[in-house]
Amino acid sequence: MIAITEAVNNAIKHGNQSDSSKNVSLSLSLDDSLIKFIVEDEGQGFDFENLPDQQPRKNIEKPVEEESF
Repeated sequence: MIAITEAVNNAIKHGNQSDSSKNVSLSLSLDDSLIKFIVEDEGQGFDFENLPDQQPRKNIEKPVEEESF
């Protein structure tokens, strides 16, 4: 449930740029032992095949530190 909530929140904030005139749809399908959720927004979208590298090269071999909450 947390993952679905996060996906919907991201669609509102990042996809629709918090524009209250835009909608977010959530659909669910059940197939044997598979539950599939689809979250769609009305944003511009992005080319996920050509995302910029978010990891600076100098840090590529550094271990990931756990975040403290």
